[in-house]
Amino acid sequence: MPYDHVFKPGHRIGLVIMATDHDYTLRYPAGTKVSVRLGGSTLRLPLTTG
Repeated sequence: MPYDHVFKPGHRIGLVIMATDHDYTLRYPAGTKVSVRLGGSTLRLPLTTG
């Protein structure tokens, strides 16, 4: 789910891929497997300065 964050200059961010988020999505059964094709995936960050 989208959520805006403001990072201070010099800070670093990371990406975590989760199977579920109890606040916003369905709760899949234990043992559910998720796969990600890194070559076919992209992450786009809208960067602004202000």
